[in-house]
This record gives sequence, C-alpha cells and structure tokens, in this order.
Amino acid sequence: MAMSPHVVDVQEADFAVSVIERSHCQPVVVDFWAEWCGPCRTLGPTLEKLADEGAGEWRLAKIDTDQNPELARRFSIRGIPAVKAFMNGEVVAEFTGVQGEAWVRDWLSRLSPSEADALADGAAAALAEGDLDGARANVQAALGVNPLHGRALVVAAELSVRVDDAAVARDALSRVSEGDRQRYADDIARIEGLLETGGQSAAAWR
Repeated sequence: MAMSPHVVDVQEADFAVSVIERSHCQPVVVDFWAEWCGPCRTLGPTLEKLADEGAGEWRLAKIDTDQNPELARRFSIRGIPAVKAFMNGEVVAEFTGVQGEAWVRDWLSRLSPSEADALADGAAAALAEGDLDGARANVQAALGVNPLHGRALVVAAELSVRVDDAAVARDALSRVSEGDRQRYADDIARIEGLLETGGQSAAAWR
C-alpha cells in the first residue's frame, strides 16, 4: 500500500516508537484493519484523505490485525475497523465501525490539542499583543514540532509581513495545506491583500 508522509504502516516491532513515543508530540490515530475486511476498505481511504488534508496535524498509523494479532489482543480489538487516537502515550478517543467523512472529521476535531497547537496559540496571542519576539519564538517552536502546522504557518506569515519580509510570508503561505487554507481563509486573505499592496495597515492587525 502506498503511503503518504502522514500515513504509515505500523508493526508490533515499531509500535512503541511510531505510536506511543510519537503521540507525545503529535496525535496518532491508529486504524486497526485487515485486507479481507470490506468495511475497512471503506473507512481506510477516508482516514487517509483526512490525514493528508491535515498535513501533519496528526498522523495515521495503520495496523493489519492479521499480521499483528498481539497488538489486536493488547487493545481488545473485537471488531474492525477499530480506530483509536493516542495522545501522550494514552488512548484518548476511539470508535468502531464505518463512519462517514463528516462524522470522522468532527471526531478528529475533538482530539486534544497537540504541542504544536499550543505553541501556535501562544504565537498568535503574542502577535496580537505586539510581542514580536515572543511570537517568533513560539512560531519557530511550533514549526519545529510540525513544519506544516497550518496555524503556525499563518502566524509566521503575519509576523513576516509585520517585519517587512514579504518573501518569508509568501513562503509560509505556500506551505499551508488546502484544508488549512479553508480553515484560515479570512486571515490568509488579509495577509495576501497586504502583500499585494505592499503596505501594513494597522487596522488589519486588530
């Protein structure tokens, strides 16, 4: 199965690193599935699409229960598809069976914020208060955790416009995923407008 950077196959041998350890810096959603499972083939593409759309906000780990029966027993998998979200090494949310894309999207939105989320929030708050150094430190830390974090990239673009670095602002915006472009459409439109005019209206940052 072809994998994107945001979707990985996980085996028992690398579960501790790929899921447990990784979940301390990024939510990891585990899809327990099997080749023979028809419902799994329905849900799997939805999860993969949303993982790609999230562009690193969370990671999808796919575990074939036929190849990894011990993991299935460890997590009491009695029916598949079974989906479990891990944060800080623990299962924080789960569901079993096929769900539609809208339902899954809502379920994902209720996962606990990641470290990058908290740092991006801190960067946005600092920028709103005019603390450019604080905003820069937080946004750099957020992008260090997740280089494609949508809100962090948008804040980085705002910060770059503030300090008259249009090239960096455009680069940050170019890396925002399509899903995040929709989520932060108003902010991005404002930043792109300022880049077009080459000006910085103080009112635009209120």
